[in-house]
Amino acid sequence: MKSIKLKNLMAESTLRTINEAETGLYVYASTPRDFQRLVKWLNSSNYFGEVNNRDYYVFFPESPSSYDTLEMELDTHFNKHNISVRYESV
Repeated sequence: MKSIKLKNLMAESTLRTINEAETGLYVYASTPRDFQRLVKWLNSSNYFGEVNNRDYYVFFPESPSSYDTLEMELDTHFNKHNISVRYESV
């Protein structure tokens, strides 16, 4: 009986972790120079993004239903500032 309870606890724990996982849009810079421009732009913008200096990306927390809108907005800004990036959603 204890093993069943343990299984249930593990399943609930796993489910909780999946549901609490952060969703958003990863923006990967094409080059280190693009990454510098991206971070500079981010610091002067009204957007919130989590910067990863090691892998040259910025993570924008966002709900899946808003990915397309955010990507279009960011594309407009990045084209204006000559920043080359690629997007990946989670």
